[in-house]
Amino acid sequence: MLSTTLWAAALAAFQLTVPVVAQSQNDPCRIVARSQLEAASKIKIQKTGDILLAPFDAETAYKCATSVPLDFDEAATTIQILKLYYGLQTTIPYLKSPPKSYQQPAVDVMGRFDAIADKIKKKTYKNQYELDIDINSIIIDTHEGHFQFAAGVIQIFQWILPDSLVTISSDGKAIPQVYTYSDVYNKVPNASPVVEIEGDSVFNYLRNYTQRTNALGLVDPHADYNAMNLNPAYQFGISGASTGLSYYFNSFQSTYVYNGKTLKGRYANGTNFEWEYVAGSSANLTANGWLSGDSIYSRKIVNRQALSGRTDIDDEDVVPVPEEELPSLQNLVHGRGVTINTRATTSLTKVPFDSYPSSPDTKQDSFGFGGTVSGYILKDASVGVLSLPSFANGKDAPGPTFSAAVADFISKAKSAGVKKIVIDLSGNGGGSVFQGYDTFRQFFPTVAPTLAFRTRSSDLSNTYGSFLTSVSTESGRVFSQNYILAIAKTFGNVASLNSAFTTKTDGSRWSSWKDFYGPNDVYGDKYSNLGYYNLSSTLIASDLGQYITGYGSSSVPKQPFDAKDIVLLHDGHCASTCTIFSELMKVDGGVKSVAVGGIPQNGPMQGVSGTRGSNLQKLDLYSLITENIVEAVSSFSNKDTFLKTTGLTSSAIQGLPKTLAEAPWTMTGGVNALDEVRLSSPNDPRQFVYEASNCRIFYTGDMVRDVTQLWIAAGKYAANDTSVCVPGSQDAPGSGRNKTVTDYPGFSHDEVWDKANSTAVPSVSGGGDKEDSSSSAGSAVRVGLAGVLGLALAAAVLL
Repeated sequence: MLSTTLWAAALAAFQLTVPVVAQSQNDPCRIVARSQLEAASKIKIQKTGDILLAPFDAETAYKCATSVPLDFDEAATTIQILKLYYGLQTTIPYLKSPPKSYQQPAVDVMGRFDAIADKIKKKTYKNQYELDIDINSIIIDTHEGHFQFAAGVIQIFQWILPDSLVTISSDGKAIPQVYTYSDVYNKVPNASPVVEIEGDSVFNYLRNYTQRTNALGLVDPHADYNAMNLNPAYQFGISGASTGLSYYFNSFQSTYVYNGKTLKGRYANGTNFEWEYVAGSSANLTANGWLSGDSIYSRKIVNRQALSGRTDIDDEDVVPVPEEELPSLQNLVHGRGVTINTRATTSLTKVPFDSYPSSPDTKQDSFGFGGTVSGYILKDASVGVLSLPSFANGKDAPGPTFSAAVADFISKAKSAGVKKIVIDLSGNGGGSVFQGYDTFRQFFPTVAPTLAFRTRSSDLSNTYGSFLTSVSTESGRVFSQNYILAIAKTFGNVASLNSAFTTKTDGSRWSSWKDFYGPNDVYGDKYSNLGYYNLSSTLIASDLGQYITGYGSSSVPKQPFDAKDIVLLHDGHCASTCTIFSELMKVDGGVKSVAVGGIPQNGPMQGVSGTRGSNLQKLDLYSLITENIVEAVSSFSNKDTFLKTTGLTSSAIQGLPKTLAEAPWTMTGGVNALDEVRLSSPNDPRQFVYEASNCRIFYTGDMVRDVTQLWIAAGKYAANDTSVCVPGSQDAPGSGRNKTVTDYPGFSHDEVWDKANSTAVPSVSGGGDKEDSSSSAGSAVRVGLAGVLGLALAAAVLL
């Protein structure tokens, strides 16, 4: 059934024994680097990041990570810089004291950073990894996908299991049970559910796991739970939109936080299993010179530009092995038999999982190499399915190719005369904001979007906004026209800080930055007035590569389908642009939605549970604005002219944070710069309201093996067949077209998780190791790379 492809090569790689490197050179970082090279020499690599599939020993990788030293002075300075930039995160006051509708625990972000600063001052941390874990825990606890941080040791390594989990109902009505994916994929007769992991109930274990490993950025515990299950749509939404990575593991099967050498569990029939972790890295450790803890600190963590005066990070120390032992990835290819050709295939023929149909009716250009849009006509069910696992666009799959694929699907669905349309947004983590608006307008070309945004008002945002807006609207008397155009081109679409290119909610233009900025007292903090994107802007057209449908010079087509004939399908991952699109389809279009999966229990689920923020801004953008302000003011011989024109003060300029180029660490990060806000509830960011889907369905084994079965179930709901809905999931709080729920919806985060433990499983006496045909044959003993990982990856077929 499987062809000889990248996935066959990946399977072979993971079935290899982890290389054993001579211990004479016993630095753990050097050991894993050499192991990676040896493993990589035996596999075919399609995209450069696929070196992740070259495994090495899990515990040795952990020893390497914890051998990286910590410079307390540099760490202290970094935390202070981060706090200044993170003050631009819009949800800080709500996170500290959320409304009762919010389904995650509260977190005092700034207080947590202060606690880290105190531990740094007291030199509590033993190494860089320990500090990274504490920073990562803050990112996790915000449950905000736009609140990001990447630096230090975390994300160098991933620790990967040989199998994953899925949660399925026997018939779509019975409360689901947890199974190993390989059992379900292989249709093992009478497969037994997983009931315990590491001596705890499977639900308690997964609940705790989500709170200490990967930053999921999800606001609903049902969505957190779904992230623990194998999910081809989510995995393809990331890998398919990337030109550097062919496979993305789900958050249970892979973690950036070390979770031990093995994972032990028990099936309901009493059979025990033990899975071995292996480690991998999407970076070539040898080529990067990451061959010791010291070299990782000097080579990866330290910002060598900012600390160029240091005498302990010269090139000789940074690269502690001879040049011939540090091959580039291309040298690795030619010298060790690894084949890398990132564009040998310009487009996949299908989604690379067996559960997807082999012949899409619509497929975006560069499919799987940047393109992710596909469409399917299910003639027997009279259902058309538009699969949108991402809204990302880029150089290899620009915006017009995305829009063209959507238009092609609509045309083919109309020609086929299908009665219902399912827009599958499973796994969709967002992408281009304006791609979301354009996709909405393709379905509702005459409906004006009404979703508003706002930003958090602060001294720093006021400084940035005053500068950018004043320069963008200056006549050319003070700033040169070339400089004005450069600022407009670079920062024109930064809606949180440049009011020159956005509008009021009545469509009129802002008279000044202050007109937008406010500030207004809301929720014990200060926020701007509500605004809209100017969807007719040539800057947006330039960003997207075309005008949004119905704006500018683009035509206005006829609405292709009635709202009642469309249904959105969510699995809880829907984030960022996906939430914008879903909000427009629901409120402005009147379309209903179905959520799938979640914690095993009846009741509602929030299908749109990723970040409901309207705009991610990276810290390096803010750093660039700081740099522009400093350079601009220094270029004026008469600084009073600059201050008067921009509305800035000397104290505001002096209060700017250091640029990232001046920070001790090399780092990236981001914040949510704009809240999504409805005009009907102007003080309530969508991130914190409860908003159930109109219907919830359970996964079944057939759906896991054949995604069209899931699409057919969603299509039945679109046809008013509510028998597919889980009891208690219809007409739930916030499911109405324009309903906002900020009060207690009838359950909380803890209550939802606690209810999962009531799931009944077959009781079995004993529980020792034994062979049993009702579960994976090898699961009674330790399972390593040569075991069921092959079965887990067998679903991923590159045709």
